[in-house]
Formats: sequence, C-alpha cells, structure tokens
Amino acid sequence: MAAFCRELQVTVRRAEVQQAQLAAAINKSAGAVSNLLNGALKRPPAWRDVADIVAYCARRGGAEEPAVGAEVEKWRKRHGQLVADHARGAGIRQTENAQPYRVGPWELFQAARYTWPNCLALLIDLDVSQHLGRVRQVASESDPGGFRAGLRGLCQDVIDRFPARVRVVDRMTRCTVGRAMVQVLCLAALLDVMDDLAENAANAENNGKQKQTQNWRAEYEAEGVLRDFMQSLTVLPEDHANAADRELLMRLWERWANVTAGMTLPRPTVTASRFLDLLKPLAEYEPELWFHAGIPDRAPSAAGRALAGLSASFTVSLQPPLLGAAQILSRRASQELDHSLIESSQDHARVTVPSLGMGYIAPAVRTLIVREGDPVHDDTWWRSHPERAPLSTWLATHFTGPQAVCRPLLVLGHPGIGKSLLTRVLMARLPASDFLPVRVELRSVDADASILEQITQSIAVQLDEEGTWPDVVEGAAGRLPVVLLDGLDELMQAGELGHWDYVEHVQAFQEREAAAGRPLAVVITSRTVVMDRCRTPSGCTAIYLEPFDTERRDRWLAVWNMVNRNYFADHGLAELTPAALEPYRELAFQPLLLLLLALYDAEENDLARVRTSEISGADLYEQLLLGFVKRQVRKHHPRPRFPEQVEREAEEEMARLGVVALAMFNRGRQSVGGTDVARDARALLGTDWGWSDDRAFGRFFFIHEAQAVRRGRASKAYEFLHATFSEYLVARSIWKELEHLTATGDGTRLYALLSFALLTERAQVLERLDDLVAAAAPERRRDTCRRLESLLRSCIDDRAPDTEIPYEPRQLTPLLRLAYYSANVTLLHVLLSRETYASDLLDTTDVPGAWRRLAGLWESQLDQTLWSDLPQYLMAERAVVDRKSGPRQDILLAWARDLPQGEEMVRLPAWTLSSHTLGEASADVVARRALFSCRADADLLALGIASGRLADGHGVPRDGQYRAALDQLLQLLMADDVHSMADDDLETLYRACLRHLGMSAFLGEQRTLLRSLLLRALERDQRRLPHPVVLSLAHALERSGLSHPDLDSEDGRIHDRLIHRRTGL
Repeated sequence: MAAFCRELQVTVRRAEVQQAQLAAAINKSAGAVSNLLNGALKRPPAWRDVADIVAYCARRGGAEEPAVGAEVEKWRKRHGQLVADHARGAGIRQTENAQPYRVGPWELFQAARYTWPNCLALLIDLDVSQHLGRVRQVASESDPGGFRAGLRGLCQDVIDRFPARVRVVDRMTRCTVGRAMVQVLCLAALLDVMDDLAENAANAENNGKQKQTQNWRAEYEAEGVLRDFMQSLTVLPEDHANAADRELLMRLWERWANVTAGMTLPRPTVTASRFLDLLKPLAEYEPELWFHAGIPDRAPSAAGRALAGLSASFTVSLQPPLLGAAQILSRRASQELDHSLIESSQDHARVTVPSLGMGYIAPAVRTLIVREGDPVHDDTWWRSHPERAPLSTWLATHFTGPQAVCRPLLVLGHPGIGKSLLTRVLMARLPASDFLPVRVELRSVDADASILEQITQSIAVQLDEEGTWPDVVEGAAGRLPVVLLDGLDELMQAGELGHWDYVEHVQAFQEREAAAGRPLAVVITSRTVVMDRCRTPSGCTAIYLEPFDTERRDRWLAVWNMVNRNYFADHGLAELTPAALEPYRELAFQPLLLLLLALYDAEENDLARVRTSEISGADLYEQLLLGFVKRQVRKHHPRPRFPEQVEREAEEEMARLGVVALAMFNRGRQSVGGTDVARDARALLGTDWGWSDDRAFGRFFFIHEAQAVRRGRASKAYEFLHATFSEYLVARSIWKELEHLTATGDGTRLYALLSFALLTERAQVLERLDDLVAAAAPERRRDTCRRLESLLRSCIDDRAPDTEIPYEPRQLTPLLRLAYYSANVTLLHVLLSRETYASDLLDTTDVPGAWRRLAGLWESQLDQTLWSDLPQYLMAERAVVDRKSGPRQDILLAWARDLPQGEEMVRLPAWTLSSHTLGEASADVVARRALFSCRADADLLALGIASGRLADGHGVPRDGQYRAALDQLLQLLMADDVHSMADDDLETLYRACLRHLGMSAFLGEQRTLLRSLLLRALERDQRRLPHPVVLSLAHALERSGLSHPDLDSEDGRIHDRLIHRRTGL
C-alpha cells in the first residue's frame, strides 16, 4: 500500500498541485489528502478518491479527455491489484482469471424478490458453472451435517470469487450481485453458527455435561427463530429463467426445509456477529455491500456541501464511454452545480446569489414505505415518524438497491422547501460513470402525454433536436438511467385532468422498461398537500423534506454573507444575521423564502430594523410586502416618484394582491388561475389591472407559478410561496373594507367579500385581523361595531344586501351566502368589541327566539365542521341582565380566544328554556325530537335520556361501578364511536355491558330497558361480528336472569331475527 500511495504522491508533485488545492478540488479535508498521499492508511483508499486525484492532475497537466480517461484506467488496474492483495491478507481466497457475472439487465428488477437459492444460483452462474455437479450433490445429500457442509462450501466459493468478479461489472450488475451477496453471507453466517452449536453440543455430551449443554443451548434458543434472516432464507424461490435450474433450486430449498424442520435456530445477535465478520473483508473492496446490508453508517462518508459526498458512496463501475445524446445530457448534468440557486433578475442583479454547489444545504428528511391508505398529504402524520439518516446517505442506499427500479421514489414537501433543487443536485452528484440522470420539468411537457412521451419531449428540449428514449439509454450502456419527474403538483393544479393515477402510470412504465431490458430509477417531486388527489401505489418509497432548523439556516447565512462580502462592504451594508431574521422566523426556515428575505435585506438592511417586541404579526407582513411593492413601483418608473405617488401606487398594488388572496380564500383553494383573478379584479376594482397577462404575476417574488401544457397551450395557476402571505392579504383586504364601511356606511363590497367562505376556515386570517383590531383606536372600533350591527339586522330582517357587484368566485345558493355573511359579520363584531349582548347586537327583546333563528340558519347551511368551529371563536354564555324594565334573559357573546388558558368554556347556564315550551312531552318524546334533528349533539342527548332512565327512582347509589356501566353503555350506543372501533374491541364492549346486567343497581324496569337497548345495538352491529359471537351474545341476554322476550314484542322480534338470520333458518 505504501508503494501505491508513494506513486500517487509523485503524480501530484509532477502536476505541481498543492495538497490544500487538491483537497478543495476533490471535496476532502487537507488532513485526509495528506494521509492518503503519505500512505497513513489501514486499508486501500477509496477508488473514487484515487480517480478524482488522477483526473485532476492529468487535466492540470493539459491532457485532453481521452488521455485523462486512459490515465484513470491505468490507475484503476493498479488499485484493483492493491485491493486484491489486501483482501488476501484479510483471509479472502482470490481466484485467478475470474469471469464477470452473467447478469442480464432485467435481473436488477427481479433481484428485490430473490431468496437465497436464487441469489446463490445467480452468483455461481448455475446453468454453466463448473460447480453444477457439486450443487446437484449437495441438493441430494441425505445427511443433515453433509448438506450443511456442502452448502457452506458453495457459499465460500461464491465469497472467494466475488472480489475479482465484481471489479469488472457495470452499475446494474453491481447492484444485482451486491444484493445477492448479502443474502449468501446471511446464509453462510447462519450455517457457521449452526455448526458451532452442533460441535459444542457434541463436546459437552462427550464430557458428560449434558445439563450444562442444555442450559447453554437454552440461552441461545431463548430469543426464538432468527426472524430477520429466516424470512428471506426459507421462502420458496421465485421463477428462474432456466427450468432445469428451477428444479435444482427446488431441491436445494426442500433439503434446507428438511434440515431445519423442528430445529430452534440460534438467536439473531449471534448470527449477526458472524455475518459482520464475513462482510467486513468483502466490504473493504466493495463498500456498497454496507448499503445492501442495511448498515449505511459503515459505508464511506456521504457528507459534504451540496451532497458532495454522494459520489464517493458509490463504487465506480467499469463502463464503456457515453455516446451521442447520452453524452450531451451527462455533460449538462455535471454543469448544474455552477448555476445559480435561482435565475438572476434585475431585482438583485448587483447581489451575488450563491451557486447550487455553494448554496444548497441538505434538509432533514423523514422516510417510509407507503402502504395503502397512508395519508401522505398530511404534515401532522409525517411528523409522527422519526427523522432518518442524512439525506446523502439515504439516497446512496436507495440508488444502490433494486428497490430504485421497482417503484418510483416520491419527494414531498412544501413550496420552496427545495424539491426542485434536490433534483438539480442529484443530476450533478450521481457519478456519470454509473448513472444517467434525465430531469423532466413536468410544467414544460404535455400534461396529457404518456410518461415515455413526456421524457422524450424533455430530452428534445435539452438537446434542441429529436431523440428517442431507447437511443439515449443505448448510448449510456451499463449505466442506470435516473428519470427525475419534477413538479407533479403542477400537473394536478394547472392541468384540466386529475392525474390521480400518475404515480401508477410511472410504476407501470418502470415495469415495461425492465421487461425490455432497460431498467430505470424514477424520482417524482410534488407538494405534500396535493397528494390526497393522487393515488400512491403500496410499496412506494416516499421522503418528506423538513424545513431548515436553526443550524441549517445559520449555515446558509454563512454562505450568503461570504459570497456577498464585497457587495456589503462597497454599499456600507451589514451582513444578514440570525437576529435580523428572528421576527420572520416562520418564513426564514423555508429555504426559498430565506433566500428572498436575504435579497430583500440586501437593499437597505430593512430586516435588521424590526424589533419583535415592538411589532405585531400584521405589521411584520405589512412592512415586508409593502416595502417590496414600493421598491417595485420605484424600479418600474424611469423618473423619480414623489413619496405620495409611491404611497398611492403601492397601495393600489397591495389592493390588487388582495384580490389574488381573496380569489383563493373564497374558492377554498391554495392556487388560482390568472383568468379567475382578472374576472374578480374587474368585479371588485373595476378593471383587471393586467391580471389576465401571466407576466403580471412575475412581478412578485412571493407568488409561485404552476404550469401544465395541454395540446400545446400552457395552463397556469398561481399560489403564494407561504400561506401566511395570502392569509395576511385576506385580513388586510377585509380591514380596508371595514374602514370604508365606517367612513361611508357602504357595505356593498363587504357583502361580496364575506359571503363565500367562513373566516374560521383559516385561523391565521382571524389572528391577523386581531392584530389590526388591537392597533385601532377605541372610538373607531365602536363606530365600526355600530355599522356592523346595522348590516346584521338588515340581513336578519330579510333586507338582502346589495348584490349588484358581479363578484362570484363560486356558485352558492342565496341562503348559504346569507349564512356565511351573517356569521362573518357576527365574528367581526365580537372580535372588535370583545364582548356584547345579543339583545344589543340583534336589537331584540326576544333574545332566545332571535338567537335560535340566527344559529339555526348557520347550522342548517354550514357543513358540520364549520358549524362545530364557530363555538371555538364565539362563546355564547347565558346571563340575566338588569334593564330599566327589570331583569331580562340575555346571551353574552364573547371572543372565546380571550379566555384564560385552561378555563372552562361551558358553564351552568344562568337560565334555561321553560318546560312549557316543550308542550305536554314525556322524556321519550323529547328524545324523539332530538333524533329528528339529525345532529350529533342531539343524538348524544337522546341516548343520555335513554341511559339516564336507568337511574330513575329506586334510590340507586351512583358509585364508580354504576357510572362505569353507564359510560360503557353510552359508548356502545354511539354509532360513530362503534364505527371507529376494532371488531375485537366491540365484542369486548358487549361482554362488559352484559356483565353489568347482574348489578344489583339495575332492577326490574331498568334491566328490561338495558336489555332492550343492547338488543337494538346488536341488531345494528350484527354484520360487524362473527357468526358465533352474535349467537353467543343473543343467548347471553336470555341467560342473564331475564325471562325470554315476548315474541310479540319488538324486543322479541329483534331477538328472533338475530337467531334465525344467523342460522339461516
């Protein structure tokens, strides 16, 4: 090894390259380079490092690319010999003149399903191997010990031949045989430990220590079967290409089953230790085995800026040179790191935006295998899963295994989180010697085209000429194509078709390509929130990109300040600090928004002037958005503008942005098309202000454009980079309209804005409105409240608001619009006043009746979720108020969010409706009325009446056991609770309620009522429970001390139906 490193050191010196310079060029520390060149290593250096050093030195010496390749190939042979010598020293017997593995491209697709017989057959080329006779002999061996020894010998042959054979394979073969070798090592480790157990047992018996042996073996048998290994080792193998081989593999598997039948295999920890002993020497030569074994932390480091270490994670494969279109695509991919994080524009032409190679910071990720029904669109669900290994390590594991070609990899996250940046980094970091990355911007290809057509269209754009996918793959022989489909969410947002089955089409495309001998890996990026509109096949791998944490944000800031150090000095500006970003903490952890905040601050250090303690959330967004808009106004006018002109035009621009935000809010969507915005602007502002032109949206850094191409025409949708921008602009627009109402009394446009969605649908809108309310003068708030009271009374008195404004973001019935409008006006009034009496708000003396009618309107028109949300903001507490005419029943409406933390919102009412309002009604009639209304709370009331009658009279003591009985009965009667309950839990609940029948607390009529309720519940749930369980429960009701139900009664008929329906009589 010392001689090899010394020759490499001579090569570096001849090229006149300094070690520090070399370290920077190959993304290694100066110490690591020094140790390599001085031979201070315990094992051969990674081939990737050697190849990078040789290529860099050759280019520094002026060599052309063909000469560089020849020099690298010469050193590859030297390195291979070094590794072989080291392997022999580690105890691996090398075979001379080993032939490459005979593995077809399709084997990579199938390898994920191979079990140990398939893997063994693949690694010894079963159909042509000189060991075929030995395999037949092993398969027919009748003695268990002989079978184990013969099988272990075959494994050792494979292990010994592996280093020399794997050295000359291409990428796809390397992935296949690496996965197979791990299976064989598992088998060899298990056989070794089984032999050790047998030998130790024999020795113990010979020494007369049978009891000690039994105890010793029990220690190993305590943890049961070796589940992790045996799950893959004892499964019947899949079909093999050769029928004769298949028959032979069956014989091997049958012999294994016979040998292991009735055995207790050694515990996992023992076999795992032996497995590592076998793996380590091979991994010295083939580090990717660590990834196949699921131990990526032992593999070469994949750390580094912008995933710099990803390339070092892969063993460089022997490949023919790239040809034609593949060569062009690979060259373009390698140059991606030199491009800017975002495209430059006049807004930041003087500022240096870091390159992708400098400015990309890998985020934290969460990963999982998607199963059917998983809510991958739900951020809360994702956060319940732990963060995984560093992104670079995880990606290296994914792309070295067969799972990459079986199903697509989904990359999910919020807008601006870095999904597209990740695809660009992957293009550059996947080594060209082993991979061919092809990036497809889905926004730029035909949305209705097939997957193959979309890839072909993207290639044509990148090459500026026509080309076919098979031709491109043929020009990259031996390399694994990686197709990066960027922006599935854009197809779903902007396209007219749903694309709900797009991921399934991608998986089918992978299967077809594998069958054609062209396996490929596919990566699909999408916003998380739209994935509920797209079906994800079970078994797909998904990763969720997290926002920056403090450490990653600060690393990014260090890069930003470094590349702009001269700019800051020339313009007398301070560097951007974490403290300056603290008021915008929610935004600064999103990578793209962090860059945009940095660009904003680079003008005049505006962010550093904000003090969190002195400013509200609404003021933060006002300063940021209005400040940017003012700059836009100044830049788009060649002549200087007077301050009042800038203020006026900036306010007009903010009003136009408010129309965009309202267009999304009132349609209940996160994005909106330019045509819709233009139509809304004409209705609200009198002109479309250019919104029908897509270029109008490009003026604003915080608006993201989604695009899908259909039949040659681009369909576009727009959304704010962060939801808080939209929510603030909605609140601002409503507040401006309230100012207009207060000044003029004209509520026409307010009705238009507030009659299509409920403000509680977006909690941040109400929070920003609360900030604006807090800053308003008390007198102004009182004046606005008086105006709102007038509007509310008018709509209640059936004086419909003026609807001449042709603003209709979606079609709703007049009654539903009235419900939205009246609820929003009430919310705004209480938000402004903090508390008010319903008698004052509604100007009525019949408070119960007026409030019941208003709340009834909301309940009848709003969906269950919106109706349930209202009490979270409006607290309606009954009160008795002293008036001039005497005490009067009233309702105090208060802003529920003002309640102290932990204070109960529900209190005993100061008054209740008189019983005469129910008429001559029994409890049963009240229950029927409650059920008639078909409401969840009314259902609970009805069931409470039924279960409460169990305690009527008899002086029943209400101890803990009695209350538990009532609680369980009520749970059983609630259909929604039962529907979400597992079948086993449902049976357990029935059994518990039956046990309560024997309680002395339930006597006579109460027990009969309990039985009646249980019979009706059992009839409802009979199809949820197994046949014997229903019969058992029905008979148990008879045996519980009750007389057999009268067959002429309703209970008797239910009992009869349960018995006869289940027995088929």
